[in-house]
Amino acid sequence: MVFKGFKIILIGTESSGKTTLAADLADYYGLDFAPEFARGYLQQLSEPYTYADVLNIAKGQKAIEKEGLKIFDTDLLVVKVWIQEKYKLKVDWIEKEISNYGNRLYLLCDYNIPYEYDKLREHPDLIDRERLYYKYKQLLRELNFSFLEVAGDPDERLKKSIHFIDSMVKM
Repeated sequence: MVFKGFKIILIGTESSGKTTLAADLADYYGLDFAPEFARGYLQQLSEPYTYADVLNIAKGQKAIEKEGLKIFDTDLLVVKVWIQEKYKLKVDWIEKEISNYGNRLYLLCDYNIPYEYDKLREHPDLIDRERLYYKYKQLLRELNFSFLEVAGDPDERLKKSIHFIDSMVKM
């Protein structure tokens, strides 16, 4: 299928099934899958991450997004929210990059699935996950980006996502 230049981006809270759905979609469409840059970067650190690390993650994520047509497990929107949450800051170049986003379809993964512990994750509480979910949803609306909220089991999420993607790219 030709996506007419669209990028498919999965966003949502930690442990919301983004990576699983991204991999399933990449397999279904026969596309490359770009895992989140942050995970690989953070796994290589021997010390707790810093603000400078998060900025390096943003730069790495930006570079991945330039690599062509893929299914993306997160983008700079996730880094933007991360920096706002952790450091209460806005980064001008990230804001500018996001303002230039075009031809993206977002899949906002529902938070209400069992949390899987991972030493890199910071928000295991359901209340935090819910709050962050609605923060992503509000941001997508403010930016007027096309998105679908995906919930349910992995098969339901995949079917809903395929239907949304197919209907949007045929417009």
